[in-house]
Amino acid sequence: MDNLLHYYRHENNADERFIMEQFMQHTRLTVSHHITPYIAEGSITLRKYFAAGYVHGITATCPGFYGPQGRALRAQLTLPYLADAMATFTTRDLRITNFEMETAALYGLGKVLGHNCCSISTVVDNRAANIASRSIEADIENMIKTALTTIEQIP
Repeated sequence: MDNLLHYYRHENNADERFIMEQFMQHTRLTVSHHITPYIAEGSITLRKYFAAGYVHGITATCPGFYGPQGRALRAQLTLPYLADAMATFTTRDLRITNFEMETAALYGLGKVLGHNCCSISTVVDNRAANIASRSIEADIENMIKTALTTIEQIP
């Protein structure tokens, strides 16, 4: 739901349009919510190298840490159901596996500029299962080492 790509000319392909339509329908979002999601797909070329040992899914890039990711604090949310709706969204054997604030910009600009991009995330807080990592630094370090080892193998 990041807004960066709205400032650059781009065309969504048929798969991206389909996923976006499914997402809008599932989450009950409309133009009146002032949220216009876009889809920017990671590189299929790179994805095949990260098949084994990785969970593949959709990263929902939210334009903020608090309200956009369903954290109410003291202010009331305008879309209190949205985080749950994103967590239950599935399409074409994909589901939203991660909420964060950066990946859409990488994929969107990568697509506009013709680059192959992928993102790899370490789950440090599984809000759905109410489980948090007890070794965040070690988990992230392991993810970095594993990803770099995989990247070294790409011809």
